[in-house]
Amino acid sequence: MENLLADWWRELLGVDAVGLDDDFFDLGGHSLIAVRLVSKIKKAYKLDFGLSVLFEARTIRKLADLIRRTSALLKQLKSRQPSRNGVQSSDSTEWHSRAFISDLRTRRKCS
Repeated sequence: MENLLADWWRELLGVDAVGLDDDFFDLGGHSLIAVRLVSKIKKAYKLDFGLSVLFEARTIRKLADLIRRTSALLKQLKSRQPSRNGVQSSDSTEWHSRAFISDLRTRRKCS
């Protein structure tokens, strides 16, 4: 996952090298590039993160960790949630992604 994220950062930011702890914005990232990156994450990992995720997980290491934790939580929630007519709703998945991010923000503020 980290390698794929690094490839995307190099491509989108136009840099030759990216480290796991390099800050997206320090490397020249801005909102337009962030939109493209979040779109790639959504397609690859089926997660609907908003742009604000890059302000909270500004490095590849933190972003990969957030993707892993969110994916794991969604997997747990899906296994517990009965589907409608045998089909899992993508709206439900999006809601759970947003709820998880909101919960993370709340926990950070309380820490």
